[in-house]
Amino acid sequence: MRVMLFLFAYLFLIAQYAKPHWLLSLSKKERKRRKKLAELNKELEETRAEENKQTQTKHYKLTEIIEMVFTIYFRILKNDPTSKLLSAILEGLAE
Repeated sequence: MRVMLFLFAYLFLIAQYAKPHWLLSLSKKERKRRKKLAELNKELEETRAEENKQTQTKHYKLTEIIEMVFTIYFRILKNDPTSKLLSAILEGLAE
């Protein structure tokens, strides 16, 4: 059991620190190009994440506003069904 655990740990460390064989055969120019491409992809992902966060915040705010409006509509309908605001409320609910 100990031997298998040691072997597994050894292989894990080798895999973690060993350079891939394709990296050794690339030219310096190609390594720079790949590094630059990786940086650009990272920036792109960060930008997309920020945009998604902004749209989620926007949708959350809109949802909260709609929820408040419906709460007001139904509160008026429940408390005073003969109100003068009834026509406006029904039009708002129809939309």
